Order: sequence, then C-alpha cells, then structure tokens
Amino acid sequence: MSTLRDSESELRRFAGVGGLAPAYDLLLLTATLTTTADTTIADSSAQDALSDIVVHRDPHTGAPMIPATAQSGVLRHALAARLDRARVGRVFGVAPIDESGIGYHPAALCPHDMLARTTSTRRRTGNAVDPATRTVRPGGVFTVETVPAGTEFDLVWQVWLPRPDDPATATAAATIVDTVAAAGALLDAGHIRFGQRTRAGRGAVTTKDWQVRWLALTNDATDAEAWYSTPYDRIGDLTNDAQATPRLRTALTVLRTRWAACTPDTDSPWCSPLPEAPPPPTGDRVVVTGQLRVAETVAGSVLASTVRTVPGEYPVDSGSAVKALLRATASRVVEFVAASLLAPDAEPSTAYEHARERGRALVRDLFGTHPADPDFRLATPSRLSVNELPLSDAVPVVFDRVPINPLTRATIPGRKGVVAAHYGGSRLLRIEAVDVTAAERGLLMLVVRDLRDGLAAATGPHRRQLESVGFCFHTTGSTRELSWTETVKDPSVHADVAALVTEITRGTP
Repeated sequence: MSTLRDSESELRRFAGVGGLAPAYDLLLLTATLTTTADTTIADSSAQDALSDIVVHRDPHTGAPMIPATAQSGVLRHALAARLDRARVGRVFGVAPIDESGIGYHPAALCPHDMLARTTSTRRRTGNAVDPATRTVRPGGVFTVETVPAGTEFDLVWQVWLPRPDDPATATAAATIVDTVAAAGALLDAGHIRFGQRTRAGRGAVTTKDWQVRWLALTNDATDAEAWYSTPYDRIGDLTNDAQATPRLRTALTVLRTRWAACTPDTDSPWCSPLPEAPPPPTGDRVVVTGQLRVAETVAGSVLASTVRTVPGEYPVDSGSAVKALLRATASRVVEFVAASLLAPDAEPSTAYEHARERGRALVRDLFGTHPADPDFRLATPSRLSVNELPLSDAVPVVFDRVPINPLTRATIPGRKGVVAAHYGGSRLLRIEAVDVTAAERGLLMLVVRDLRDGLAAATGPHRRQLESVGFCFHTTGSTRELSWTETVKDPSVHADVAALVTEITRGTP
C-alpha cells in the first residue's frame, strides 16, 4: 500500500482518459443483512409449475446469494412509490431515451451480490392445484428451497459521488446520499422483502452493523490504490477502520458533518439534517393484527408439519396457506351476499348470477389474479399481504398412518407410514391491505369476523381461529386504532359493510 498522500504523481496511476484523476469519490457502505422469514431468491431453472425451485447460489462458494440486480430492482421499486421519480433515477440510473442518449446517466448506487455466511438451506413441499377444480393435481408435488430465517448476508454497496466537499457539486452529492439513506431506512425498518411469495409472508429482512467509509479517490492516492487493488471478495475489509452503527442514518450523519466543514457557506446542503424515512405510498390501508391459533388445540386433532421437522424447531405456519384461507373465506362471504337476493328454496336467478360475478370480481381485485385461474382475464397483483412466523407453542408428535383404499374403504395390506405432526400452536398474525375501497374494507371486516369465530373456510387440520383482534385504519391524514369490540360498534365500519352489499348487488336486474 502506498504511503504517499495527495501526490499528483501517485494519482496519475489511476487516471482515466486524458490523464485526468477520477471525477467521482467513492462511498463504501457495508452491513449485515439478516432474514427474518424464510426467503427464496430462485434461479431460472424452474420450467413449469411442477418444477422444484432452488435458490440462487454463488458459483464459486455455493453460498445462497441475493444478486445485485435483485437488490437494485426491489429498492428502486420501493423508493419510486415514495419519492420523486427523477431523484430515484439519479441514484439507480436512467436508460437512454434514444440513440443520442438524451437524459441518460449511469447509476450512482452499485450493490454487490450479497452472499450468505452459511450454505445451509431447507426445503418446503408444495402441491400444485388445478385451477378448474381447486383440488391438488395428481402427482403435483414439488419442493421449494428456502434460506431460513436468521441467515446473515454480507451487504456491500458502493456509491459514486460528485465531490461532496466541493460547493459546486455538493447539492448533487447530497441528493444521492439522502436517497441512499432512505433506501437504508426502509431496510432497517423491515419494509423491504426479497424473493418469491413476499405477499405471503416470505422474504422479510432487516439490517444491522452499518459501516461507511469515504474514499476520496480524487485527492487521496492511498484510498485510490486501496480501492483499485482490493480483491472483489475483500472489499468489506476496507471499512475495518470505521465504527459500526446500528443504522445507516447514524453513520451518514457523521460524514455530513465532516462535509459541512468542507463547504462552510450557509447554503451548503450538508448543513441540514438527513430527511426522515420516506412515508409509505399514499392510499387507504387497513392493518389487522391478532394471535392466530390452530383450532385443533382444543379439539384434540393434529396439525401436520409439511414444511420441516427439524428437532428443536417449531413448524412454520405458511403465509401462503393463511392467505389462501382468507381468500376462500372472502369468496364464501360474497357468495352469501349474492344468495341473499334469492327467495327461500328459489332457483338461481339472473340477479343472483350477476351479484355473484360482481362479488368474485371484488375478491379477484383485492387478492390478485393468475393466468392459471379458470376465469382469468388480466394478471393483477395482490393488494393484501400476510406475515409468516413459526407456531411458538406447538407440541411435536409422531404417529402411525395407514392408507385407505378409496374403493373398498378398507386399509391397504402391508402399507403403513409415519407422520410427524404438531398439536395446536399459535403465532402473531399481521394482515395488511393497501389502496382499499370502502367495499373492500367491509369484505375484510367480515372475513376477520369469520376467522375470529372459527368459521373460516377450512376444515380438519387447516382450521384457524384469531384472538385478540385489533384494527388500524390508515387514511389520508389520520390513523385510527380499534379493538374488536370497538370495531363492531363503529358506525364507519357498518357503512363499509353496507358499501360491500351495495357494490355486489349494484346493477342487478
């Protein structure tokens, strides 16, 4: 490593076209990213719905990996919903508008592939469902490889900055730093999810131990040599002289103070504090929380653990299974509303068919659509998400199972198996619906009512019951938190349920 500093002769070794020193300084950010839910960043090997899904791995070490492109895409999408489009484009780059390149500039934030510190993963089984019959396809079993909750990844971001200590470029540098800080704040708060089935509770992450180093490549030969001579897999070593902080905001505030001293004029952008984390996208939101219990805890049945049977671990209550339960219950609710148009013992009428179709459309709009759906018209994303957590107090058991011949209803001779199962269990459930209408709030209210009363659309070992229910209604400029008792008495909730009935029956012949 060179011992010369601020030496023109040394800097020429890193000069670019025309013998000029680098025009940008480098901000190097490192942290530890930890998964808080099972996560699958899948590779491209799956060919159809029945293909086993495997995680993306580093070809050299075999460690699970979150590619740099996945990080940029997820962060850009999250920030674009919260910040000005031009500001986000400044950090993540703008593609050329035409061949002349008008409006084009490269990305300032360049993430590196994040590698896990362990190579261990787990597999979860899935069953392909026939969308026409809503039953499992014969032989339609596949596996999904996941990175378990608690896995740590090494996060490395490099940010190319215009000279932050130069008054002429400080404003542009401050815009980039503020936007990167916003991205870090979303990660710190757990608002960013990676991989598949994020709306079903997977892919949640958080960060810690942020370290930031300012490499002044334009005037420091030591920093320039350190950057250009460090191997790719040892870039994080450059931050050993920086003190780790729990949040990126804290680390960047120290640098802003240093840059403010370099640009002492009163209009320096570094004199103002970092902005707070950007607010969530505008629009009405409803958040439902409660303790979700497996109803069989009382009934004495069992919950088969289809996800993993590792000694000392509790089974994961699949977020996708809970979401499917909510959707099935919502479909049943709108069916009941449509059936209210029928007289007792009457045959289905045109009004009933019209109302049922409007109800189904309401469910599709909230829960999303998929090309495999029998009534598919246009693919739309889901606006409802659930979390995914283990059943904290489940009791593991192992019992024998004997298969039954479906024709004779008798046991099959010589066939016997062992099933690992869990009695009961509970976990914290969080349901969030965004950009909801009054009718959708009313629908969600009735779905939660059935789930609370143990009447959700499920039987046998799939039954659930929600206790200690709480609602949080977010509207423009206001937030209301209500208990279940307060919710059922609230006039606005009654109006939402009435709006649901009106929406479904509107325009019936």
